[in-house]
Amino acid sequence: MRVRSVAALLRPLAAFIFLATLSGGSAGAQTSPQAAFSERRFDELMSLPQWQEIARALPREAAQVRSCLKGHCSSAGAIRMAAYLSRGLRSDRGAQLRSIHQLVNRQPYREDLDQFGEEDRWQTPLAFAMRGGDCEDFAIAKYFLLRLLGMPAADLRVTVLTGRDRSEIHAVLLARLNGEWLVLDNRLEEPRPLRGYEGWILQYGVSEAGGFRYGSTQQGPSGRILKSPANR
Repeated sequence: MRVRSVAALLRPLAAFIFLATLSGGSAGAQTSPQAAFSERRFDELMSLPQWQEIARALPREAAQVRSCLKGHCSSAGAIRMAAYLSRGLRSDRGAQLRSIHQLVNRQPYREDLDQFGEEDRWQTPLAFAMRGGDCEDFAIAKYFLLRLLGMPAADLRVTVLTGRDRSEIHAVLLARLNGEWLVLDNRLEEPRPLRGYEGWILQYGVSEAGGFRYGSTQQGPSGRILKSPANR
């Protein structure tokens, strides 16, 4: 994938962290999806403009796909998403995850700069179904379809990560299955357990269940939690 500006992507997160510090922030740290990191509830992220636009569109587009399953299709995007959804309707949850992951990964990968002349535009699922998109668009589409299949929002995270050298940004969908977090990455053929997904630092995640940010759980000599790049 094209290397993108880490500062540009993390700038909105830094602003929300500053505001939350002034107001006392959200709930405390919890066990993270990835063992080396703590997860902190951070619902200020629900105000990210990119996520707000997606959250507003999800109910409307879900209704279009449900209508399409009944034979009343309103767009080519709804037809494609309904076809993907129908493949997983009678499967168990594990098979649904694998099927949705592989079907959505068939969409063409297209950078935001190439399509829209700007960085970091998050497309709605039906828009992505029409023209493809970049990594966060794949994650959002998988989130959308798994929610339509009945998966709880609390078991899903549209998650932004950075490479260990912080020169590359990526987005994936995290999905919890039988207590284990799996990574649905558009660059991988199969969902992969997060505990074996190396080379990335979790930054933040969002779903309809809330916002979350991540920090290192490594402790220093004083017993205090050392700050990771996500905390700075």
